[in-house]
Amino acid sequence: MSQDKVLDQAEAALQQSDLQGAERALLGMWPDINTAPGDAKHVLALVRAAQQRFADAEQLMRAAVAADASSLRHAIGLGHILTAAFNPAGAAEAYAAALRIDPNWPGLTHSYARAAYRAGRYAEAETAVRQIINTAPDAAAWGILARILSEQGKGGEALAAAAEALKLDPANAGALQGKAAAEVAMGRAQDALATLEQLRAGGVEDGVVLTTHARALEQLGRRADADKAFADAAARWPNDPVVQRALASRR
Repeated sequence: MSQDKVLDQAEAALQQSDLQGAERALLGMWPDINTAPGDAKHVLALVRAAQQRFADAEQLMRAAVAADASSLRHAIGLGHILTAAFNPAGAAEAYAAALRIDPNWPGLTHSYARAAYRAGRYAEAETAVRQIINTAPDAAAWGILARILSEQGKGGEALAAAAEALKLDPANAGALQGKAAAEVAMGRAQDALATLEQLRAGGVEDGVVLTTHARALEQLGRRADADKAFADAAARWPNDPVVQRALASRR
């Protein structure tokens, strides 16, 4: 079987969540993956990421990038793996590299802005997301901006950004996260809890949601409930920099 057919077979298996089948196809052709072409390393990196073996996934994807530094696919793949591994600073660098290859790739600036926001690099994130808003605004971009502004204590601006997001998509999770964060920033904790309940009803409950919930409870003077909520966030999302910063701000 040709290398291209093996790659097609491995990618098809991966799309069907057949991780063993994808790995078997790749290692059958390249027993030593270090000798494989970048595209094979890329697919095996995705397999390792799906197995939650993020260190191995990162090593493989970086090898794919090294094999072809002009590959947009490899640069974006590295960003996605680092995002999944809760390394937003590294993800932001990978997405920035991808933007240098193709600044117009759909959704790429969003990914960069989200990663920069999660890494606490708010100025970079705001610059990127305002570029989107100035050219092709959407709910996701406005929602990211709302979260960035909230983290900087700009509650009024954040709430206005969240409102713009919700005009475009009333059910957008990022917009609702931004709205809740803005409400906390403005001292409207009860409103924030109601917004967060909308998110939870839709099955959204990540580190941002949990820490915003904890902050709202703390603002309402419900210290014991807030302590429990922060502890829950730390237990469920221990590697999330957003959670880590929220916990550090309480010390």
